[in-house]
Amino acid sequence: MEEITLGGYSSTKNLVAQQVTRGGKAVYIVSLPIHLVPVHLDVPNPLKPLDTNRAVSKAHAESFGHYWLKQPNSWTVPPLLVDTSNQLEFELTLPIKDGPKIGVLKIPDYSNKILRTLDGQHRILGWDFIRGKLLKDLESAQNQLHQAKISGTEIEKQLAQTKLNDTRANLDRMQQEQVTLEIITNVSEVEHKTFFVVIADNAQGINTSERARLDETNMTSRVAKMLAASVPLLNGRVEERKSSAIKKSGEIMSLANLRDIVRHTCFGIKGKVTLVREQQIDDQNALEITERFFQAMQDASPALKEIASGRYVSNQLRKEWLLGSITIWKALAGSYYDLAVRMVDNKYLQWNHNGHVLFVSMLTEVAKKMKISDTGGQKSISNNWAATGIFNPGEISPQSRAQDLIALSALFTVWAKNGTPFEPKKIVR
Repeated sequence: MEEITLGGYSSTKNLVAQQVTRGGKAVYIVSLPIHLVPVHLDVPNPLKPLDTNRAVSKAHAESFGHYWLKQPNSWTVPPLLVDTSNQLEFELTLPIKDGPKIGVLKIPDYSNKILRTLDGQHRILGWDFIRGKLLKDLESAQNQLHQAKISGTEIEKQLAQTKLNDTRANLDRMQQEQVTLEIITNVSEVEHKTFFVVIADNAQGINTSERARLDETNMTSRVAKMLAASVPLLNGRVEERKSSAIKKSGEIMSLANLRDIVRHTCFGIKGKVTLVREQQIDDQNALEITERFFQAMQDASPALKEIASGRYVSNQLRKEWLLGSITIWKALAGSYYDLAVRMVDNKYLQWNHNGHVLFVSMLTEVAKKMKISDTGGQKSISNNWAATGIFNPGEISPQSRAQDLIALSALFTVWAKNGTPFEPKKIVR
């Protein structure tokens, strides 16, 4: 009888691979189905960081996992990069002159114990998180369908079947979709640590404005770009490539600042914003809400009206008014959310006219106290601001720590509701 070969009994995992040489070391390039990534590679533990790598962020990994799950037609990632101190067995099957060697790479079934991650920890953990979530969802959907068939309505059966089909489809995606894996061999632990530092040092990150400019995944980035074109006050006055507007420039704020304002207007100062939560809100809904905020800002501030009309330049705003501070803008955006916006079912932003009017009325009065005085080169602001506890003595810009931003936003909201600016003078924290 002919012997049957079953992979489950093999001591190695055989993968189609290219072998190339890099820095005198053999490097193998393979493609892995996503569902095998957490099997073949070591899944990092956020609570127990490895000595040979940095600690991972559970939230960041889960965010990546949700990104992959929600972008079935347009996701992309760089290759996963790992190394090992071992020399792996490679069987050449297709020699190519002056090119890569193509063959079968044999890695031991304990590969997750010998392959060390150089780049891709959060992706590995993210896919492991999603795989676990989908398996739980599968069990839940099967139980729901079973119960619906026993005692449920036809609609309940259809909903349970739809959930089951969707979960199976995503599990199928994990088997069908693949990611590139590069394995560097004969790497000592010291070299591994050095490689990791070199990769981190040479990675050219992008600043927050460039990220928002190029980002089409996050609702807040998309809406920020639409606002920069649709709001007369902002048109031509948003710095798109730097994290903040240069003091002497004609820009009011950067695209990164504008994205923060969209976030605070739509979700509040303290609202937790994730990719999943952003995807619940329609772009047009968020755009309309945020446009109303900018209209309120312009209606309440003569200086902003002058900028919108072209009779006043933005760099003068930074010199002469507190509205040149992005912290002030963010706090006001959070206050506008508290007064004029309500989240309905976590998926729709409802605008409130009365709250809008309260905000405009408050800011109209408060803006009168936002003038920066200049006496012989000595700049100062109204004593009312020092009393808030958010400005350091003698400074004309508010502190920008999270707790200060929350307190200032709360003050704006209270002043609007009380109808009396600067009463109370400060928020007791």
